[in-house]
Amino acid sequence: KDGTNALGLIAGKNILISHDAPENLEINAVLLSNNGDAKRNFYKDNTKTSLMIYGSVIAYKSWYWNWLDGSGNITSGYLSANFPYDSHLTYAPPPGFPFGSDYNLLSWEEVSN
Repeated sequence: KDGTNALGLIAGKNILISHDAPENLEINAVLLSNNGDAKRNFYKDNTKTSLMIYGSVIAYKSWYWNWLDGSGNITSGYLSANFPYDSHLTYAPPPGFPFGSDYNLLSWEEVSN
């Protein structure tokens, strides 16, 4: 968290936090959803304690990490979420990420497992 390294996660569509994610999850990265959401899907009776994303979240559509019932109670997802911005990213973003007011992508490679 001293600016020495910068990790960027880019998704062509959605960035998803899985059902089996840790109870207390910390992500130190920039999350970029190029054409979708950054989210955690609804999993019945599956709440987690805390989520922290130290970096940034960029989503084409929306981003959300929990689901509420009609009374405003969290029924799935993270009970607590914190998103401190890593100010080092302002002048040293991860490789391949937009920087400044004029951005040109020089190359793109899709990797699948």
